[in-house]
Amino acid sequence: MARARRKQGREPLPGEATPRGKATPEVCPICGTTREALTPPDDMAAHLQRHAPVGGCPHCGDQHTGWHVDWDGVSYPRTAGSLFYCSPCGRYAPVQTAS
Repeated sequence: MARARRKQGREPLPGEATPRGKATPEVCPICGTTREALTPPDDMAAHLQRHAPVGGCPHCGDQHTGWHVDWDGVSYPRTAGSLFYCSPCGRYAPVQTAS
């Protein structure tokens, strides 16, 4: 899995003083809520996590640790349902998006 091989730190790019953070979208890809409509202390990352499926991963069973947001899937949407993944097995949860 490519996710396991990625560099975990947020190092600054050459010529930049600050590290890059996660690119959060202006609009929720699932329900269409904008950043401005969110009430503090809520942010887009917490809002997206609330859309995670309730049930566990049928493939992992007891090893399931929860559904995690795939930030690449949020920033660069490919197909519907590629927003949440199971960390132990890497499978994606079926989620319908607004688009």
